Amino acid sequence: MCLPPASETPATHGLRAEPTSKLVVCVNLYWVLLVATTAAAVSCCNSALVALGLSAGCQFCASAFLATEMMWWLPNVGVDWVFGAEALQPFRHAHKGGMGGAPTSVRASLWQMPYQLTAMRQARVSRVRGYWMDPLIYAITYACSARRGAVVATNLAVGFWPSDSLELCSTALTFVGMLLYFDFMSFLLHWAMHTRVLYRRYHKEHHDVRHLSPWANDIESDAEGLLNVFMCKATTVIFAAWLGLLQERPWLIVAFYAFTKWYGVMEHLNMTLPPLHILLRWKQAGHPLCSLLSLPDYHDDHHRYSPDAEAVGHLAVYTTFWDRLFAPLVRRTTVAKLS
Repeated sequence: MCLPPASETPATHGLRAEPTSKLVVCVNLYWVLLVATTAAAVSCCNSALVALGLSAGCQFCASAFLATEMMWWLPNVGVDWVFGAEALQPFRHAHKGGMGGAPTSVRASLWQMPYQLTAMRQARVSRVRGYWMDPLIYAITYACSARRGAVVATNLAVGFWPSDSLELCSTALTFVGMLLYFDFMSFLLHWAMHTRVLYRRYHKEHHDVRHLSPWANDIESDAEGLLNVFMCKATTVIFAAWLGLLQERPWLIVAFYAFTKWYGVMEHLNMTLPPLHILLRWKQAGHPLCSLLSLPDYHDDHHRYSPDAEAVGHLAVYTTFWDRLFAPLVRRTTVAKLS
């Protein structure tokens, strides 16, 4: 795992320094290659399964699993091995002091605390869980959706290209709607996991990682993992399918699963990488729309919140809306200090 240099002393809360344009282009190019590689691999896999005459359910589960696995491995590999921590320092988060105080340095020794190292060793175990958990959830998702005829295509290539501008807008709105519903359900589950009853039993394993880095996204208990993929991800797809929003568009489901996996990795890297770093700068500048976005630095603060009361309620994934709306109730019902 990558550790920050011991001399790291942030100047502001947010990004450390202005990154070079070459670095920004390289990171963005990596994401383009990642998406292209994933799409090509999923397409080849699906074509092979169609040629073998396997059922639509098998095609769907295999394609979704391959897409999410690549969206977990390739971002982590890119940040940890292809670029490396030193090269990506301009995107690393600086952190303010407790209770909203002045910025403080992030010592390398903090990344080597016993509970931090123990939690990071669990990353391999947690990842293995996904190899049986994810396909199970995909199968349940497809079965629940197909029972109402919502997913009827036997090939992901069906309906891939929108036929007109109206269908393009409809597809985009469906995808955004799925993300917003997922954001709300994730907020509710995360809120429940931070209550005094459930935190120590289920969620503490994830929060033993106070200082985020590659490979940390899937560190969680089996119970929380099952609730997350079923209560949040699966129900999003099932409800959208029941509403008829995914008719003849099974590829949109795979795209949803892949995006949520990619963003989950992004918010556990301790950095805001391009193109998200532009949104972070706009957010810091007070842009009204960007102020509603959580972005990775928001979740990074959440993992460090033991000395910082401002970060206690950072529970949502994509927006800050639910955190703001339920802030007083969240503070009264959740643990006030991570331990």
